[in-house]
Parts: sequence; C-alpha cells; structure tokens
Amino acid sequence: MTMIEGPAALGLAVIGGRLERAMSRSDMVEVLIVAAELDRMVRNLGPVASTDQDRAALVRAHDLVLRTLATLEDEMLRGAQDRRRDTRLRLAYNQTQAA
Repeated sequence: MTMIEGPAALGLAVIGGRLERAMSRSDMVEVLIVAAELDRMVRNLGPVASTDQDRAALVRAHDLVLRTLATLEDEMLRGAQDRRRDTRLRLAYNQTQAA
C-alpha cells in the first residue's frame, strides 16, 4: 500500500478526522458538510492525480465516501424506524387520514 503524503494527505486527514467525529456524534448535518468538502477535494485532485500518492489519496477518499454513504443510509433507516414506532406520530397520522 502506498503511503499518502503531501498536501492531499493533510487535507484528507483533516477531513477524515472531522468526518469521524461527526459520525461518532451522529451529526448528520456535519457529515453532509464534510462529505461535500470531500467531494470538492476529490473533484479537484482527480484530474491532476499523476503520482502514486495522489492516486492513493483518491482511493482513501473513495473509501471515506462509501463509509459516509453507508452511515447516512443507516441513519435514515433508523430514523424511519423510529418514526414508525412513535405512537404519537402514528396517532396523528391516523387522525389526518380519518379527517
């Protein structure tokens, strides 16, 4: 595995750290913000990734994106399950359907 060094590695480390903290707190707004920054980084680095280090940074960024998407998907499913289990929401929905 190629060691990631240089500016791409620094940017990726900062973004990765922020992403880890946001995911550990289940702060989906921050996860989305960091994911957008990661996307910009990948788009800017992608066309000029000529070294092994740059390509390794892109692979690492891709892995972070996949993990982020999986986390967001899990949170959305968990939120939907919580809403289905919420008796007050179910009663309110049933009342609006009856009206």
